[in-house]
Amino acid sequence: MIGFYHHLALINYEQFVDAGLSKKNPLLDLKHQIYLGSDDFISRVVSYLDPKIDLTDISRAHVPDLVKGFTIEEYERMSGNRDEAIYSSYKSVLYSMKEIGKHFGLHYSRISRIIKQHYIQEAKGKI
Repeated sequence: MIGFYHHLALINYEQFVDAGLSKKNPLLDLKHQIYLGSDDFISRVVSYLDPKIDLTDISRAHVPDLVKGFTIEEYERMSGNRDEAIYSSYKSVLYSMKEIGKHFGLHYSRISRIIKQHYIQEAKGKI
């Protein structure tokens, strides 16, 4: 009896797959590599993002069009010092270390050390 249902399930699955082969792949309609839906839907979803959330672990390919941020120059004007501006620019996930380094005239390895120091201070509650 179990063999009959297994065989029937395989036939139904084959029919399901065959029916879908002629359809357009829905992944071709992905927006920002993670969203399926209209522009209005995506705007609504993005509006729920907490602007304070740390997005540094999310691929930059998923973020730039979704997050409204400041330019590096604006971070520089708003920050108390250069290192704070560097850290804020990086945490926005809109800029790579290389881009930030180019703006400040520093090598990206120096930018990396500055960011690391800020992470350590933040973890210790000093920021």
